[in-house]
Amino acid sequence: MRNFYKALLFAATVSAHPFLASDVIAQSQLKTFTKSIVSGTDDVEEAPAGRVYITSTDLELVYDKGNGGNQTVGIRFTNITIPTNAIISKAYIQFTTDEVTKKGCILNIEGQATDNAPAFSEIAFNVSSRSRTSAKTNWTVNNWNTVNEASATQATPDLKAVVQEIVSRPGWQNGNAMVFLISGTGKRTARSFEGSANSAPKLVVEYTEVAQPVASEPPVVTADPFPVEKNSTWKYNDKGVDLGSSWATADYDDATWASGAATLGYGDPVTTSISYGPDSSSKYPTSYLRHTFSVENAAEFDTLVFNIRRDDGAVVYLNGVEQFRTNMPTGVITYNSTAVTAVGWSAETTYYTFKVPAIQLKDGNNVLAVSLHQANATSSDLVFDMEVTGVLKAVTPPAPDPSDKIGSFTSITPTAQQETFIYPQSHAFQLIAKSGVTRYTSGSTSTMPGGNDFTAYVAQNGSSKAGYLSVNHENNPGGVSLLNLALNEQTQLWAVNSMHKMDFSPVVKTARNCSGGITPWGTVITSEETYETGDLNADGYQDAGWNVEFDPATNTIRDYDGDGKPDKLWALGRMQHENVAVSQDGTTVYQGEDGGTSCVYKFVADRPGDLSSGSLYVLKRNSASPTLGEWIKVPNTTQSDRNNTRTIASSLGGTNWSNVEDVEFGPDGKMYFTSKVSGTIWRFKDNGTTVSEIEAWVTNQEYQIQHETGTQAVSFGTGIDNLVFDGEGNLWALQDGDRNHVWVIRPDHTPASPKVEIFATVPIGSEATGLTFSPDFRYGFLSIQHPSTTNTQTQTDAAGTTVQFNSSATLVFARKEYLGQSVAGTMSSTSISAAQTPMVQPEKNMQVQVYPNPFQVSTQVDITMPEKAPVTVELLSMAGNKVKTLVNNTLDAGTHTFKLDSKGLAYGIYLLRITSNNQVTTQKVMHTGN
Repeated sequence: MRNFYKALLFAATVSAHPFLASDVIAQSQLKTFTKSIVSGTDDVEEAPAGRVYITSTDLELVYDKGNGGNQTVGIRFTNITIPTNAIISKAYIQFTTDEVTKKGCILNIEGQATDNAPAFSEIAFNVSSRSRTSAKTNWTVNNWNTVNEASATQATPDLKAVVQEIVSRPGWQNGNAMVFLISGTGKRTARSFEGSANSAPKLVVEYTEVAQPVASEPPVVTADPFPVEKNSTWKYNDKGVDLGSSWATADYDDATWASGAATLGYGDPVTTSISYGPDSSSKYPTSYLRHTFSVENAAEFDTLVFNIRRDDGAVVYLNGVEQFRTNMPTGVITYNSTAVTAVGWSAETTYYTFKVPAIQLKDGNNVLAVSLHQANATSSDLVFDMEVTGVLKAVTPPAPDPSDKIGSFTSITPTAQQETFIYPQSHAFQLIAKSGVTRYTSGSTSTMPGGNDFTAYVAQNGSSKAGYLSVNHENNPGGVSLLNLALNEQTQLWAVNSMHKMDFSPVVKTARNCSGGITPWGTVITSEETYETGDLNADGYQDAGWNVEFDPATNTIRDYDGDGKPDKLWALGRMQHENVAVSQDGTTVYQGEDGGTSCVYKFVADRPGDLSSGSLYVLKRNSASPTLGEWIKVPNTTQSDRNNTRTIASSLGGTNWSNVEDVEFGPDGKMYFTSKVSGTIWRFKDNGTTVSEIEAWVTNQEYQIQHETGTQAVSFGTGIDNLVFDGEGNLWALQDGDRNHVWVIRPDHTPASPKVEIFATVPIGSEATGLTFSPDFRYGFLSIQHPSTTNTQTQTDAAGTTVQFNSSATLVFARKEYLGQSVAGTMSSTSISAAQTPMVQPEKNMQVQVYPNPFQVSTQVDITMPEKAPVTVELLSMAGNKVKTLVNNTLDAGTHTFKLDSKGLAYGIYLLRITSNNQVTTQKVMHTGN
């Protein structure tokens, strides 16, 4: 309420000292502001279970039997043109009756305690998780007797205390958005924007402006915390005047500029209209925009990612230095410069991505400046919006200790396949599960099927000693086995607590589940390597040829549209999927097609952590300059687009790379992928809309392999199928065909100075598949697919189990000191059968749960203590730097709840580190933005 009391003080000062009147703005008369909901995404309902419904044709306030009971309703009003020095005298929301309802109804109305309320999304608990104002209003609602009535009966009680608290916040600006949150019991049904735009909820506010000195204090520059969100408020100059070059600098005085929320422009639907001048046939060529934001630790950021919507062209500056230009000519840009082309159709609403090194970013206030240019004087429209996020610097790993890393070994002697698993003497392996032997404990009473492929270790609470192991089965119909397993630290052996068969019948089925990927938020994506046709459920989508995301902790497939039915990842397109690689900020997915187009694809999500909508691109190599390429946009909004992705991509000129088998993020910031037919591992640098430095990093040639007894030239061959990097930057390459080796390419490898080794050769008839590592990179989880059924030779694993590789199997491997030895260092004699793996008895440890995760505004951290102990809870960047401390106290036994809010956090992945006595638990949390 600081601004509120400050305003009263100003008024009293003027009254007591009339001689100040010449320096004071006169107090305004009573004013009335009204604003209706302008978008279907601004009046939403959240069910008790957390699902958010954005497209409802009415608003149940608040009981909805179909949604499970009393829900939370969110209502957002944008572009609230109430000044910061306003005194609110009256405020209410006017509803319109949609259904006659007469039973008792008591509602509670609060505001969101934020300067500029973000838009709603379909992420679970997006409404109820928002911070609340201390002011609130209770409403005992009278009967609603008449449909279409919008009288005092449908108007809320006075909300002036709620509105006053929001506009009195230090960061409130004229033009910001407000959110009201409604909870309670009972039911009244009101019109929503989708039901009738003219009858949508309407906010009415009466206020006066308090007199305040003009020259007594220098103007205060307000700055929103980084990142810069879409629909942010920008200052703009639309006077048709050439401002020269100084306007883009950080210290330029823009105090007299107008301001408004994006989108800004004219001609198309915009939030803030700006002027094109007095003559529609001779519009101003340039408009200027500025936005100030603050950064706490600029040194943490490696790259700035700009997503800009511009019609027609723009030049973007940060602190006076040009960052990039889009649809603008080269050379000097002036006020009279025009865009290269006139933008039309879908390009008018497209956000274009540019990645720029964060060298101009500084601690404290930063200024973005944009010159927005028309293509010609008669252009019908002008539009602008921009989002800016940051990519944190990658962790520089310490120099590896050559004695204990999983990638520390001497190459095996090159050999053809034998009936056993051949691996270095420095390592050990343990059989985890075997097809036809290991039996499900839930979801089915049968044994694990064959075709073991992608083998994804998903840590529980960041642990490298307890997790879920998701194993694909590349059959038709396909499937996934989910193993809940943990490391017994006494025997240093892994044990399976349970094994569940995933049920994919809600999405008809899966087929030929090949590889896949793990998301930063802890779900698994399984990829269907098939293009078979059929639509058994008549939903308009072909049944097979998609990626499917599921949560291994709950055994559930993601339901993105909130209709209660799981969805495949339609927007990523239909093709013979091999794998996916999801960026740590949750916005970008790379994928390749094994066959068909054999193209490399990129998907950029509309919202971090939400893979249900976004833009799809295919990589096109420059035939004249083969080290360069560009991303060609592939339509993916309709069912027809999505069903026919590969046909469309091929017609747009996507490059055929001869069976793309795997795409992975490299520790050097480049993307790596493999061409199975040519035997090449490629890499490139992604610059946003273009790529550069395309290079054949490993090729089908002979490499000198140094093994225990000498050196031997070995052909790399073809068939490289899977790629994965370990913690030291070694690239593990799994081979399907040729000699079926597991290759390792060292970080300092170059084509001119090769560093290639052989870690293993898998049994006769098989290929190695699906390698992933534990978070500490101490353990590797690997599957052996389709070995020969006639293999009879046996070998003993780290558990003392006799292993015969005559059906598909899944195993774990590590250096000997970490697998199969007791703490004292003696070999364990415990024999663990893959058919009946014993349960691991849980220890009395601290338990941590974070939800929702990913989160937008805030998330809840629950810590269950087995006994009283000191606890520290810290939020770290992925670079290991402390961002904030949530808890530093002694906690009693029992469950304690803490809140982590997103204020001041850049979008991306963070580590939550919880320390109690000698126990340290880490949990990845993802802030997706609003």
